[in-house]
Amino acid sequence: MVNKNISKIITLIIGILLFGAYLIISKSYQQSPLNSSVGTENVTLNATKSINLPTVTDIIDVVCKENFSHISFLSSQNLYLISGTDCFPQLLMEDVSDSPTWSPDGRWIAVGCENEAKLCLIEINQISENKIISKVSKVFELPKNCSGKRIRSISWSPDGNFIALVCVAEGKLTEIYILNLQLKNYQKIITDNEILRAIWSPIDDIMVISTLKGEIYTTDLQGNNRKFLTIGWSPEWSFDGQQFIFIKPNDDKDNPKNGIAIFNLGDQKIKWLYLPNGNPEETNLILNCGDLRFDCRLAWSPDGHYVAVGARHGYMFNWDIFLLDIVTGEIINMTEKFEKIQNYEPDWSP
Repeated sequence: MVNKNISKIITLIIGILLFGAYLIISKSYQQSPLNSSVGTENVTLNATKSINLPTVTDIIDVVCKENFSHISFLSSQNLYLISGTDCFPQLLMEDVSDSPTWSPDGRWIAVGCENEAKLCLIEINQISENKIISKVSKVFELPKNCSGKRIRSISWSPDGNFIALVCVAEGKLTEIYILNLQLKNYQKIITDNEILRAIWSPIDDIMVISTLKGEIYTTDLQGNNRKFLTIGWSPEWSFDGQQFIFIKPNDDKDNPKNGIAIFNLGDQKIKWLYLPNGNPEETNLILNCGDLRFDCRLAWSPDGHYVAVGARHGYMFNWDIFLLDIVTGEIINMTEKFEKIQNYEPDWSP
């Protein structure tokens, strides 16, 4: 009996020590800013290198004092906003579903709503340090095939008069519709398997489309003239329409990882912005585009200086909104202090 009690006590002590070590390690991962290099070659992230960097909080303060604009994102099916006046996320709307996307003039956010049965347009009237004034001004029924199912992407036309939707129709079948906001009607342009995103060019009547298989191609607004461009996921146009950023897989079959790259439409060349190295997961952003709920959506800042991405970091199951500085390679966790654990689908206002 005595031996059994001693054994139990020893087991309890070991458990407490292991749990304490876990907390210390987890805390160190969460509080350490990440760093990477930028260039045309494979970019590696080395969190073990000794670099004199300001704290994460200091970096965020600097970012917010710049021409920061606003980042919207989803968290547990609520819509939040990180603004240049207050870096802490503010609740904008509850019970939304998917793909919040700013209009070209920065006045509206389109988002799936009402249990994925409708499309809501949120009018942004005022954003200040302590207050957001907004309202749902317009609500549109979704096409019959889309109602009650996930909207995978929303994209505005350059003039703000049309919206392109990707929605799940049946099984693996997906459809792309164009909504005329004035006439309030839809035109179906593409039916295909496993389309993830269809993003309207800011300067032309073409879309860049990505699929679950990792195909990225362009097409016209009738779904014709398809042109395959590269392998990857989640493309997002630059504001001048000359490039797009996307999630790109590396070429290492023994240690496959996804990073962030730029595709230039002019010379068709690809430049790495961020590529995880071979270190354990705790030092890398995990960009798992196979998870359709958190499909590593990217957003490019209006000045082209930052890329926002929803990603996982470390062994925890938390998803956070990160900013990648494409000039310095620094990575900033914008939702590190936020109590929600699933933060995803960022979009940057103009």
